[in-house]
Amino acid sequence: MKVNKIDHICIAVKDVKQAEADYVANFGWDVAYRYEDAPEKIRVVIGPGGRTIRSIQDETKATVDVENDGTIIIGSSNEEMAQKAISMIDSLTQEAKVGGIYTGKVTRTVDFGAFVEILPGKEGLVRLAELADYPAPSVEDVVKVGDEITVMVTEIDHMGRVNLSRRALLQKDPAAPGSPSGAPEYGFRSHGPRPGGGPPRRPFPPRQGGPRGPGGGYNRG
Repeated sequence: MKVNKIDHICIAVKDVKQAEADYVANFGWDVAYRYEDAPEKIRVVIGPGGRTIRSIQDETKATVDVENDGTIIIGSSNEEMAQKAISMIDSLTQEAKVGGIYTGKVTRTVDFGAFVEILPGKEGLVRLAELADYPAPSVEDVVKVGDEITVMVTEIDHMGRVNLSRRALLQKDPAAPGSPSGAPEYGFRSHGPRPGGGPPRRPFPPRQGGPRGPGGGYNRG
């Protein structure tokens, strides 16, 4: 993130232009910042019909001004609110990175996995096998639309599609919420009740006897 502070109080600082200082003074701001991180993402910051940029201004009471070259000027009479506006803009312009950990909401589910919005307007797919640290029967047994989960980016393919894993984080932290206690381990075979309420399965008895006979069975004598 490239953000330069514009401070009309400290005009003597070499990297502050007089024109910028006058610009700040004319608006009556106490602090202002020039945001130059991602001019190609100005559309995301502005949003449909200007809704996104208006929501930033409404929430922070800061002025957010987009210039023709894609530079964003954030001005405010309150340093904390100016920083909050910068953080909101930064969250809109940042890119997902492999190995990055994000918390987002499940936006939709399909048979093979769940889509999670990890950044504003950016979704990734958590495949069924990557949703839990046990063999989940279905996506809905683990998450539902609207659930908030933490995932790790495992891959971004050549088309920009993001693959995510929740299992990778659960394996690092076995006590993490969402992993049911007593969940079967891989390869575990239960001898419990049959599905549908039938009689319980009986464990296979150990094989006994000596060498195999001519018919393939065991000689008992």
